[in-house]
Amino acid sequence: MDATKAPASPPRVLAGGIFFAAFGVLLLEVSLTRIFSFTIWYHFAYLTISVALLGFGAAGSLLAAFPKLLDDPPKLLRRSCLVAAGGVALVLLVVSLVPLDPLSVLRDRAQFLNLLIYYAVVTIPFLASGLAIAGALTVAPERVTRLYFLDLLGGGLACFLVAPLIWWLATPVTVSLSATAFAIAAILFTPKPSLRAIATAVVAALVAVAVGASVDFTPGKNKFISIHMSTGAKPIFKRWTPINRVDAVAWPDESKQDTNKGYRGWGASKLYKGPGLNFRMIGYDGDSCASMYKFSGDKHELEWFHHHVFKAPYVLRERPDVLIIGVGGGTDILNAIANDAKSVVGVELNPITVELGKGRYADYNGGIFNRPEVTMVAAEGRHYLRSHEGKYDIVEINSVDTLSALSSGAYVLSESYLYTSDAVSDYLAHLKPNGVFAMAVGDFDTPTWRPRHTLRLASNVRRALLQAGVKEPQRNVVVVASHEGLAMAHTLVKNEPFTAEDMARLDAYVSAEDFVYWQRPDRRIEHDVATIFWGTDAEREAFYAKEDLNFRATTDESPFFFNFYKWSSLLKRSGELDSARTFATGQIVLVIMLVQSIVFALLLILAPLLRLRGSLERMPRRSGYVLYFASLGLGFIFLEISFIQRFVLYLGYPTYALSVVLFSLLSFTGIGSFLSGRITVPYERVLPRLYGALAAIAIGYLVGLTPVFNSTLGVSLPGRIAIAIALLAPLGITLGMFFPIGITLVADVSRQFVPWAWGINGCATVVGTILAVIVAITWDFRGVTLLALAIYAAGVGGMLWARRARPV
Repeated sequence: MDATKAPASPPRVLAGGIFFAAFGVLLLEVSLTRIFSFTIWYHFAYLTISVALLGFGAAGSLLAAFPKLLDDPPKLLRRSCLVAAGGVALVLLVVSLVPLDPLSVLRDRAQFLNLLIYYAVVTIPFLASGLAIAGALTVAPERVTRLYFLDLLGGGLACFLVAPLIWWLATPVTVSLSATAFAIAAILFTPKPSLRAIATAVVAALVAVAVGASVDFTPGKNKFISIHMSTGAKPIFKRWTPINRVDAVAWPDESKQDTNKGYRGWGASKLYKGPGLNFRMIGYDGDSCASMYKFSGDKHELEWFHHHVFKAPYVLRERPDVLIIGVGGGTDILNAIANDAKSVVGVELNPITVELGKGRYADYNGGIFNRPEVTMVAAEGRHYLRSHEGKYDIVEINSVDTLSALSSGAYVLSESYLYTSDAVSDYLAHLKPNGVFAMAVGDFDTPTWRPRHTLRLASNVRRALLQAGVKEPQRNVVVVASHEGLAMAHTLVKNEPFTAEDMARLDAYVSAEDFVYWQRPDRRIEHDVATIFWGTDAEREAFYAKEDLNFRATTDESPFFFNFYKWSSLLKRSGELDSARTFATGQIVLVIMLVQSIVFALLLILAPLLRLRGSLERMPRRSGYVLYFASLGLGFIFLEISFIQRFVLYLGYPTYALSVVLFSLLSFTGIGSFLSGRITVPYERVLPRLYGALAAIAIGYLVGLTPVFNSTLGVSLPGRIAIAIALLAPLGITLGMFFPIGITLVADVSRQFVPWAWGINGCATVVGTILAVIVAITWDFRGVTLLALAIYAAGVGGMLWARRARPV
């Protein structure tokens, strides 16, 4: 059966099949990214997923180029879903058995081959499921409003369920459940499934689930957990969460452990010769390890904290009330106990870390999470601050680099709302009079390597103080650092100027421990950090401009604290590659992804023309239709990514923001698709009005979301989720009308264009995930939203231009 002559009334089973196929695709995409973030680095996780999603978009182009594939639609749809289900099991097996070290790809042929294997294997389920969904839309374009509604509803439901499924079943089994969804779709796509067809689908699903339940994964060899295990550490705990994979390792014979390692040997005074403490390590996604120290409860064991840069804020305040953001294994709580803190509130993003400290390892760590003066809270730090009115003598945030990239797109650069200038404003707002905000980071301090983290933090602190009305911000900041090439630098900030008494205390401490100042409030010293605070505007701008790295302040609109490389200097510094998120790796991978996705997208979009030059080239003003569907792909993902960011602080967890925003947008987009089928006005007249509504809603969000968030932060989490869903409803419904309207209009001219339109839209979406991050880095997420509106305007214009040339 020719797709251009498909029956007007396709089987009703298309509806159920497309719902479960879409459910499987989104469940696979989000949960598989979590596995890749553990086994390889975030950067390369998205590099692999982007190729797979291009395969999903390629399905439409494949159907356009080879329409005979749809001669028997039920057969194609059923087999595609079965291949997708089998592909899921294959992906799990390959990723668990084939080690990939992306940093060795260019010098190791075996690793290059492994990368190609990853690309090929991961593409299989996405390409196959794409054939099923695009095929269903192609054979029934007259039902696009209902089918697209079910497609989006299935995807939205998967996004809503992925976090609880990972909590309940762990990530590998969650991945395998996508195969179950594909198997159900295969059955539903069959008008009258035979017992054999049902049995085949059930077996495919059971095999995938069995593989998911049995396979195990190891982090890349350059990740800290793997490095620790290579030195004799043994795994003692592992748990998948939607935030990250949590692992704990211990050394079997702690009597032989070098207690001078860890923070005892990094940031401690070189004059101190006493012992440290035995420790275990808690890792997040195989890396970003936090130390958990062995403690009996005797404060004398904590003597080394008195000779560490971590002590700096406690030099200024006696018996302080302390807030710690990012507790990890409890190092900062031990520091607070050693320095006689009166009370400690510890805020930790990952609840599993809190459970380990309070329960399983309470005997090991001395029960510090359960002490009467310590209150542990599982929450995101910024959200906790904004939803509570407490004031503290010290707000401490030390080396919190257990970042978790979102799964919504090409987040090869981990963004963090804990480090922005807006975050500093929040910390300062929760200080008591003469209170101290303190943040310690590991940093370079050599003639070759400038202290990038502290320089950017200095810019953020200066911006926050200026916004608070401080006339001379340099008077309110001290930076104390250990004296070593890779130093630990502690930035101390007050709402008031540091006093002579403050500096006398700090001078005695710094002198006694042989530490150094990178910034003093009473005089300018020769250091780059001091230049940020003491330089004139012209000096500061000259410093920013001449550097290859970007040290300017980051904000909540562009929270990429660890993105240091200017685009103009990226090639010059391209040799600075390693696994660390503070080097050029992320941006270089981002550029590679962009080039890769554009090249493949163009090939996939242009390929059908090589085979269908006759029919498609006779379409009048075909480029207008191409522009329309490409704009929908780019514009939609731009809006999706920008609004996920806006809801992170409001909902309290990146995972919640991802799930709630994707569920809301996709579900309400589906409702919009369904409602578009009831429009009786000619679509050419509807599109300009629809665009006007979209522009008004998006701009209204830019202006009004922050006041709404601020006024409802105290609402319970279920209440905030309900508010978020209600806020996103108008945007989703409006966005949902564009695609089915476009499919209806293009099917009126050429039914053969329908799968091509799907491919164009899908490929543009993949390119858009990468471009959105580049725009956010270069400008901010507000710019991403505004650019999305411009893209939609171009697409609507292209469609209206194309429709003027249609045959009458």
